[in-house]
Amino acid sequence: MNCQYEKEVRSLETRQSAADRFRSRRTLVGRFETAGTFPTSSGNCIVALACTLLLGCSQPTMDSGQVGDPQYPYLYADHYPVPRPGTAEVSFVRWLGTGDTEESPPGLYLVNSEGGPVRAVFEGHVGRPAWLDSVSVCFTDLGNGGRVAFLRVDIDSLAYLSTGRGDNPAAWSADSLLVYEVWDGLQVHHVRVGPTLLISTFPRLREPDINPATGMMAVRRLLPGGLESAISLVDLGGNLLETISDPASGSHHQFPKWSADGRFIGYQSDSIDPSGKLQHYVVVADTETGAESRLMRGFTPSFDHNTTGLFFSISPPSLTPGDLRIYWTDLDGSTSRQITF
Repeated sequence: MNCQYEKEVRSLETRQSAADRFRSRRTLVGRFETAGTFPTSSGNCIVALACTLLLGCSQPTMDSGQVGDPQYPYLYADHYPVPRPGTAEVSFVRWLGTGDTEESPPGLYLVNSEGGPVRAVFEGHVGRPAWLDSVSVCFTDLGNGGRVAFLRVDIDSLAYLSTGRGDNPAAWSADSLLVYEVWDGLQVHHVRVGPTLLISTFPRLREPDINPATGMMAVRRLLPGGLESAISLVDLGGNLLETISDPASGSHHQFPKWSADGRFIGYQSDSIDPSGKLQHYVVVADTETGAESRLMRGFTPSFDHNTTGLFFSISPPSLTPGDLRIYWTDLDGSTSRQITF
């Protein structure tokens, strides 16, 4: 397991060295130049992100190989799909590859949910987006110290809600509370009031997503020892209410996302198969019946607006294992389509 972690950290460092040439091109929809300086140790931000992901969620193992391996060069990896509210678009994060990526710099992108051309909203290394409404989105700006960025895409306005240290926005509540990860746990932020107290201690709660109907949070909960993680339900005070998934020894369940109707939770399940290979699956849990369905291999699932299916990322068979693309699948995994190419 430790060798796997070290390999994926080296992979992320390789990406960052290739990404340095894009530092001067951090623009908002190609029109708004962002302010701020870029730390010379920005590679450390990527390494810190790898530690947060634990098992390197962006490293697919469809057949063989890992992102960053010299024999598996790739152009870019699309992951963290999240629907843009009130529109037919899906946002996603594009990470830089080891190949020629001059036409596809890293950043936050939008694409029609049926597929088609993509357009950049923000160029630079960013974390998973969290939309407040159709024009307001938060994400971690890894090129600016890991600070939480608040972006208005309609008026080209960018502000920062945190001081850094790898903060990671995750979810908005119906009353405009933003919950995000900080070094010590989770923090609740109101856009008109400011940061409030941490709501988590050990075992740390990570990757929260808020039920749109009840305000209950689904989180990744690190289990004692830190070798496994479970999907649990907690309130905004961090109090454990229920455990949705109990992982087998050595496995991780992470990146929980509620469906719009507040019934289902989709998440990524990582485990080592009998051959010793790290595998990643998309799982859907029904909170009413307690049933769970493992749909297919994939990463970072997110439900569509109508809870008819999920967006996720995976390597198409025609590409090398590191080249992730966004897909959609229905809830039983019988029908899927590719969204980005």
